[in-house]
Amino acid sequence: MIELRLLRYLVAVADAGTLAAAAHDVHVTQPSLSRQLRALEQRLGFAVFDRSGMRLTLTPAGRSFVHEARDLLRSAQETEAAAQRLASGIPKKITISAPMTTITDMLSPFMAQNLTDRDPHIEFLPVLPAEGFTPLESGADIAIASAPPLERHMTQLLGQIPLFAQFRAGHPWSARSQIHIRELAQQPLVLLTHAHRTRNLFDTLMNDADATYLSYVECHVPKAAQALAAAGRGVVVLTDLPVFDLVAAPLYNDNGPIEVRIHAAWERNHYAAHDISRLALLIRDHYTARLTATSRIGRGAVP
Repeated sequence: MIELRLLRYLVAVADAGTLAAAAHDVHVTQPSLSRQLRALEQRLGFAVFDRSGMRLTLTPAGRSFVHEARDLLRSAQETEAAAQRLASGIPKKITISAPMTTITDMLSPFMAQNLTDRDPHIEFLPVLPAEGFTPLESGADIAIASAPPLERHMTQLLGQIPLFAQFRAGHPWSARSQIHIRELAQQPLVLLTHAHRTRNLFDTLMNDADATYLSYVECHVPKAAQALAAAGRGVVVLTDLPVFDLVAAPLYNDNGPIEVRIHAAWERNHYAAHDISRLALLIRDHYTARLTATSRIGRGAVP
């Protein structure tokens, strides 16, 4: 394997054009530099430099090899910088896995309003809600999910999100501050498919309330479900923040408000655990403020 030191010497000579100038730049004697370059060319099996003139010029093979050498040296420098960041616990990039709804409603607004050029680059990894915290095993630095967190992870509760009934303005419920889940049995509904945890939760709650819904359509994409509700196809049930001028009213049952707990989790031994913990707290505070604002939507007379 060729030493990086020799590649640095080679590039230095290619840039300087003379052994004397290159030897000064890399802090070695000119005879030593000449011997090492000759040995390198012998090992490579071709001449890197044309020595027929006053200056050393690259041969065609030399030009191609120096290009490869520059790339390798650049990669080595980046690798060394990455190692230094790992040792210091300062991440260059943080990958967050989350369902698309969470990315849209929670993470994107947070990033737009809070990140500065001094913060790590945030990269989102959209996953299905059922994947929970498993993306931590395949490269995600933080996973956000409504699944119960695992004991082996560091976790942060980001918020308790209401399960909403959402409907068009002018609906008879528009002035209601909350809706009992049993009342939904009498409404045409727009429901997410069973690939979503909120749909499974809703079915369980309806069963516990001894209620049955009969008229409904299913939709896999939350925003599309909200669009159907905005078009008057029914009341949509989900945890997403309202869009399309929908009115949102939190659902409750005989035990009180119905809420979904959202957690962030990361590996306990993550090299950037301190920065990740700080980021999770900032996301929590930002989303709490958004939920507080949303809780006022659809609030009017007490039911």
